[in-house]
Amino acid sequence: MELSVHVEQGAGHVVAAATGDIDIATSGTFRDTALAALEVGPVDLVLDLSSVTFIDSTGLSVLVLMRRETDERHRRLALVAGRRVRAILKIAGLADVFVVHPTIDSALGDVDDLA
Repeated sequence: MELSVHVEQGAGHVVAAATGDIDIATSGTFRDTALAALEVGPVDLVLDLSSVTFIDSTGLSVLVLMRRETDERHRRLALVAGRRVRAILKIAGLADVFVVHPTIDSALGDVDDLA
């Protein structure tokens, strides 16, 4: 499945919502879009993966990169993920590395509460 990423800026945060598969063929697009989203200013980043149907190790490496980028900029990173992506994060040993929310509203509430 193809990947599309939609970016929307809010007050103090930016949401990058991905739909489709994040794999070796699409992880570069996901990475570039997520990095560009951080360039809009001093904002927290929400990666909405709730419509991601598959993520492989290259996609996971992008998530780790985005964690490092947000940490270096003293910004927060929140993920929104369904059961499938949460299971992959757990199998990869990354479940405790990220703040993972079940809904976009929950993630936005988390980053907005800290603004």
